Amino acid sequence: MLAPLEMSVPAVDGLVLKGTLTYPAGRCPAGQPGARFALAVLAHQYPATRDSFAPLVGFLRKVLGVG
Repeated sequence: MLAPLEMSVPAVDGLVLKGTLTYPAGRCPAGQPGARFALAVLAHQYPATRDSFAPLVGFLRKVLGVG
């Protein structure tokens, strides 16, 4: 399985959006470049953190195969 990737993307207004890119559990065979996966973007509201999505992220990765 590929390790999660911490990333940041600068928006046009200068705000930097930060997040973690995760890959579906057990669906990332080594040596398969260009593999495609479904993607879900989860945006929390203040004062929540990305940890508030942990149960949902686990479900999406394991059951639905979403990164």
